[in-house]
Amino acid sequence: MNTNMPFEFGFVCGRYGHAHLGHKLLMDKGLELCKKMYVAVGSAQEKGTLRNPFPVETRIKVIKKMYSDIPEEKLTIAGINDMSNELNRSTSWGTYLKEHIITKFEKFPDLILYGSEGDRSKWFKEEDMKNTYELIVPRDLVPVSGTKMRAFLVIDDEKSWQQYVPETIYDMYSELREELISTSVYKEIYDKICQNKIINMDTFMNLYNLYEKEDRMKKVEQLKQMQK
Repeated sequence: MNTNMPFEFGFVCGRYGHAHLGHKLLMDKGLELCKKMYVAVGSAQEKGTLRNPFPVETRIKVIKKMYSDIPEEKLTIAGINDMSNELNRSTSWGTYLKEHIITKFEKFPDLILYGSEGDRSKWFKEEDMKNTYELIVPRDLVPVSGTKMRAFLVIDDEKSWQQYVPETIYDMYSELREELISTSVYKEIYDKICQNKIINMDTFMNLYNLYEKEDRMKKVEQLKQMQK
């Protein structure tokens, strides 16, 4: 193992539902630069929902299988619950994350890695980051999303799905597809696609966008109620 890594402790956080090569690129960079990495799997309290259909155990299982050759002392993967819901990304979320990390590891990371989502670098207060570096890895290096990965599963496009995952999880395709389709919301989407008799990515995304709009409205309203 390379002992001349510039950072002692790296951190990355995401929902990973489920993880793909874009996520792996981010984690690979962290493992390359840090002696120890912590991958926090967010929205751990959710399962069977539109945005988080897979339980945290499945999401962690996928990542562990991607890195089955990396020892646990090098790579820690664990779930973390949302404060309220996934749209709450204020500095209070950063404080919550900081407390979680320090409780678990007795220190704060000296490197935090993000995808190119603009708001993630604003999670933490400026004073919390004075001894911590940030690295942003552009998402367009691997042009895929968790939503598209779930779409491939729903429309049963295994060949496209395989283009965006490492070979180490190829054998999880049927397991993940069955688990996804067994959730009520994705079973409903799948049934509607079948009724239309046009089973492709466009049909899925048109339906998904309608469901997501409604889901987002509910979560925004939930945050408003909590802030009153």
